[in-house]
Amino acid sequence: MKAADPTAKVLGFSEWGWPNYFCSAADHVENGCSASSPDRANHGGTALVEWFLQKLRAYQQTHGTRLLDYLDLHYYAQGGDSTDVTRSRWDPNYTDPSWIGEKIRLIPRMKQWVAQDYPGTKISLSEYNLSVGGAMTNALIQADVLGIFAREGLDLATRWPMGNDGNLIADACRIYRNYDGNGSKFGDTWVRSASGNQAKLAVYGARRSGDGAYTILVINKTSNALESPLNLSGISPKGQAQVWRWTGGAIQHASNRTVPAAGFTAIYPARSLTLYVIPA
Repeated sequence: MKAADPTAKVLGFSEWGWPNYFCSAADHVENGCSASSPDRANHGGTALVEWFLQKLRAYQQTHGTRLLDYLDLHYYAQGGDSTDVTRSRWDPNYTDPSWIGEKIRLIPRMKQWVAQDYPGTKISLSEYNLSVGGAMTNALIQADVLGIFAREGLDLATRWPMGNDGNLIADACRIYRNYDGNGSKFGDTWVRSASGNQAKLAVYGARRSGDGAYTILVINKTSNALESPLNLSGISPKGQAQVWRWTGGAIQHASNRTVPAAGFTAIYPARSLTLYVIPA
């Protein structure tokens, strides 16, 4: 493929889920996976993902050609019934509530594998789905996931629809890609943003290159309205901010608000997405 088109981007190895990150089908993963599993033992006990990357690095060192551009895996929620399921993507302290029963921290783990075994490789989830609840829960999960992808530095992702998604997933994408119905988008340059309690209120920020506006999305994952300060630092707001809000129906343009340079306190409705567009 690279010989035919040197600009082509190649993804691999697109394994289906957790057991095959570590062992091949020849290890009979339904009976468990360890360093002593037969096929894995043939690689010195090295996890399959790492062995794969090491072989590709060795090829490039010998031949001078990079054959793989993205380390690509598939990931689907295996358990859980709440928005906490997104923590398996990043949280080093979160034990997945499923048969996996381990601290997955998927994106940091992938970045660590790349750094150790084939530096310069990007990371991809060419199939993912974290739907575990009703339509509103799944939409909140999807909005949270997109923010996590940006914060954690994922390079490529493709969502795989499933029968339990519900009919609100598109709204979670719209709040980032077309919140006003006229093609207005979330920012394209990540701005550091952190929540004091991401399990309740997640916050994601970015700056839009076209007009310099700061876009900040606040996700209330709880079943109660929450009042919280939103502290700002290092930006100079100019004029009033637009406020766009989703509570399960269409995304609505709420009343614009003045934004002091240090930030403000606001109330976030239960199970909602609130987007601030702050001119700078």
